[in-house]
Amino acid sequence: MEERNIINRLGFVSQTFIIFGVTILVTTGIGLLVGEKETGFSTLFRLGNQGIAYRTLLEFLLSSVCISAIEKIFYKESLFGKLSYLMRTVFMLICITALMVVFIIYFGWFPAYSWQGWIGFVLSFGICFGASTAVMVVKTRCESKVYEERLEEYKRRNKS
Repeated sequence: MEERNIINRLGFVSQTFIIFGVTILVTTGIGLLVGEKETGFSTLFRLGNQGIAYRTLLEFLLSSVCISAIEKIFYKESLFGKLSYLMRTVFMLICITALMVVFIIYFGWFPAYSWQGWIGFVLSFGICFGASTAVMVVKTRCESKVYEERLEEYKRRNKS
């Protein structure tokens, strides 16, 4: 039982740092393109195209921890076991979007009145969600193929 808890914790930590890493990479890419121009507009780019401020990194880490926690909650069988995988994903996406809106406003990642900022958020969030969905679909198909091969192998060995 303790081994399972350790594995769950490691999974949570690794998921958190994957989200954190992807967030940093995406922000770095955007910052290299428009960071200097957006210095006074967005706290994300307060250093222009020179890098990401420590404060912003900590904000991203906190958001990554929150997103990982939301994911753990929605995919925990004992809490949402009766919901389909699709519905869990939809509700999780709604919660994560709401969380990001709170972070954007609270940390001033861009002015809440800026329609350009919201369009940028929707585009980047949509692209990242689409990319992660595509990765998960490919991963699931590969795993499914491996399991099917193992099942066929098991059936061949245990023919009566």
